[in-house]
Amino acid sequence: MSDAGGTYGLDSDYNTVVGANSMNGTFVTAISQYNTVVGGAAMQGNLNGSLRNTVVGYEAGKAIISASYNTIIGQGAGDL
Repeated sequence: MSDAGGTYGLDSDYNTVVGANSMNGTFVTAISQYNTVVGGAAMQGNLNGSLRNTVVGYEAGKAIISASYNTIIGQGAGDL
């Protein structure tokens, strides 16, 4: 697993991340926590205040920036 977990500007805790480059956005103005991310390059956006999301699949959830309480499953799902 390389570059998983991103650059945390704030104390974001309780994220579970599996996959190369997954959830590797930048957390700048709000914490993002309680997320579960499985899949390479999944949930890569600049995450600010993203809470309790479940994202599974290669490049899934890349469009998430500050969304919460989502379940996204499938390759490229949630990538607008």
